[in-house]
Amino acid sequence: MPTYREFKLPDVGEGLVEAEIVTWKVKRGDSVKVNDIVVEIETAKSLVELPTPYAGVVADLLAAEGETIAVGTPFFVVDVDPAGAAQPSSPAATGTSVSDASLAEVEVPTGDEPIEPGLIGGPAPGGRTSVLVGYGPRESSGKRRSRKTAQAAV
Repeated sequence: MPTYREFKLPDVGEGLVEAEIVTWKVKRGDSVKVNDIVVEIETAKSLVELPTPYAGVVADLLAAEGETIAVGTPFFVVDVDPAGAAQPSSPAATGTSVSDASLAEVEVPTGDEPIEPGLIGGPAPGGRTSVLVGYGPRESSGKRRSRKTAQAAV
């Protein structure tokens, strides 16, 4: 069963709320990969090529060349699973169900295990802890300057 994804006009920045379709680089039935350029749009400030965020087959072009569309409006449809088989919508449709026994078999991390170096949230390679500049642990303690006492004016 085909799975369709709509590509909505992304926010092109600078407070712009609309763009004009200048040139389609694809047509219905074309095969596309992620980051293939599919359309050129023109805003009040520039001409921009937009890549597709989906891989698949072009199912429909929802805007014509020369048409102005608002940010967030779907303008391109991709079939991301053109040869896919029909998927059941629920476990009941397949005749299987999730039981408490099968849930008990699932391993849930406890958080007590050591984190592998280099993973997100773990220490950096070489035993360092990665921190943002100006944040994190200090290597030395802060030193305070001695306070000068004010001399009484005579």
